[in-house]
Amino acid sequence: MRPLLLLLTLTALGPTARAATSAPLSGTWQLTNVQGFGSGRVSPGTAYLVINGDTAQGRFGCGGFAGSTRAAASRVEINVRALTPAPGERCPFVIPEAFLGALNGAEQYVLSEGAGQLMLFSRTTRLTFERPGAQR
Repeated sequence: MRPLLLLLTLTALGPTARAATSAPLSGTWQLTNVQGFGSGRVSPGTAYLVINGDTAQGRFGCGGFAGSTRAAASRVEINVRALTPAPGERCPFVIPEAFLGALNGAEQYVLSEGAGQLMLFSRTTRLTFERPGAQR
């Protein structure tokens, strides 16, 4: 009886443990729209986010950022920080703190049906990303 109870418990917990990955969000995402701070369309190529498993990295202008991500059941947790430019790299552009704050403050996500669009929501901001080359 105990082995059966243990098996049932592990089976019930299994999907929850697996769901704590960021697999549905994996890929390259280009920022296309911001609502909250500096609202409006974003010039193509200005910013992108790459999610691979539990890592996140990207660029905003010539400045880079990197960190971690977790997602499950439309909830997301992103923790990124600006990267120090490489020696000799000239990047007068600093990543806006508001952008990093919006990424790090994201609590929920929505993927479009065809997964060509990703929206990250914080309490004050919505960031819209699209997969480069995705059909709309």
